[in-house]
Amino acid sequence: ANSGLATLSLVRSIGTSIAPAIMVGFLAFAGTSLQTNLMAILPTQVNVPELPYVQEISDKFAELKNNPSMGDMLGNAEIPDFSSMQTMELDFSGESDYEMPADIIEKLQSSDVTTIVGITKEMSVSMFEAMTPPIITKIQGGLASGIEGISTGLAQLDKSLAAMQAGGMGMAQGMPPAAAAQGGMPPAAVTQMTAALDGMNAAKKDMETLVSEMRALSDAVPDAFETAKTDYLAQIDAKSGEIETVYQSTVNEGYRSIYLTVIVAAILAILVLLLYKSKRPYDATAEKS
Repeated sequence: ANSGLATLSLVRSIGTSIAPAIMVGFLAFAGTSLQTNLMAILPTQVNVPELPYVQEISDKFAELKNNPSMGDMLGNAEIPDFSSMQTMELDFSGESDYEMPADIIEKLQSSDVTTIVGITKEMSVSMFEAMTPPIITKIQGGLASGIEGISTGLAQLDKSLAAMQAGGMGMAQGMPPAAAAQGGMPPAAVTQMTAALDGMNAAKKDMETLVSEMRALSDAVPDAFETAKTDYLAQIDAKSGEIETVYQSTVNEGYRSIYLTVIVAAILAILVLLLYKSKRPYDATAEKS
């Protein structure tokens, strides 16, 4: 009897010592899975609001590039791919360069069903703010490079216009053909030169407008991404019920593992106790005989 009680006491002591560690371990593992499960249901695409002058800039720049005279003046000037500005992909797979801050991970692991949506939004904001600055810098840098190239073309265009004016084209421009002919210039040449000056002045105006629109677009990029972040958080709010369900099911997996471990431990304890044989009752009469 004493041996059985001692064994039972030992098993109980072992159980009370390791059970809390087992419970914490399973719940911590469930917390690790929570991060992965939540990321699987979050929207992975951020839609950036329409930026100003995008279509106008693309059309004007393409037109100037296709103009033989203006294309040479623009040289290697390029503008960003505006189609890439419309959406931004959020990579939750862990293969991106983004590393989730330790405090966000700790909040996820200690969250409950009433706080999980807010913590999920905090996690998304952290990732968004880590990923968007390089994208904004790339877009604005591409626009700045395009503005610089167009400004260089404008400077060359101004020099060409000044040279044409100094060469007598400006004087001939606007003169009646008869007057120009008396001045020694054939009417056809006057018409051609006038058309050339008009075309160059129109191109100059287009380039100046293009620079102005590109600067306005560059200034609008940060606010557009801020609006995109607000819209993304609204999508998370719309998924709040699904997020809470995922949280509940993930945590339940941790408790299910705890219950299974307790059941297995109880079965093992019963098997150990079965190994002990009960002693026969003491028979004093049999001993006297």
